Amino acid sequence: MTIQLYLVRHGETPMNQNNQLQGITDMPLTPKGRQQAQATAALLAGVPFSAAYSSDRLRAVDTAEIILAEHPSVVLHRRAGLREYYFGGLEGVTNNQLISASLARYGVKTMTHAWTRGERFAQLIRNFEKKWIIPNKLNHYLNCGCACKPVLPKSLRLSLMMPKC
Repeated sequence: MTIQLYLVRHGETPMNQNNQLQGITDMPLTPKGRQQAQATAALLAGVPFSAAYSSDRLRAVDTAEIILAEHPSVVLHRRAGLREYYFGGLEGVTNNQLISASLARYGVKTMTHAWTRGERFAQLIRNFEKKWIIPNKLNHYLNCGCACKPVLPKSLRLSLMMPKC
C-alpha cells in the first residue's frame, strides 16, 4: 500500500506580506493568500483525498477549507500539534531586524557560516527518512491489524493521516 502525502503551505498573510516572523501568531489570509489557496485547490481538484489535517491557526484552516471546497466529503481535522514554531519575543520582528540583530550579536563570520554551511534541506530530508521512514516497519504498521506499537511519533501519524492499528 502506498500513501501519497500532500503538504501545502498556507497562503500569504499580512505578516508574510510585511516580511515579519509569524510563528503561532494567528493571522487571516490576504486577498493574495486566498488566490494562492484557490490556485492550489484547482491543481489538487482531481486528487482523491481520504483525510485532511491542518493546524488550528486561521491561515492554515482557511487555506485547507478553500482547497477542500473541491472535496466536500473530506473532513478537515484541526490539530494544535501542527502549529508553526513559537518564536516568543521574535514574533512580528521583520526579517531585516532579525538579520541585523543576529549580525550585531554573533558577528559576520559566525552568521555567514550558519547561513552557508548549516544543514541544507536535502540533508534534512535524508535525516528525516533515516529516522522515521522505515519501509518494512511502516508497511507492517499500515497493513497489520495487530496491536503493534506505532513506529512514528503521534504528531507525525496525524500529519501523515495514518490509521490507528
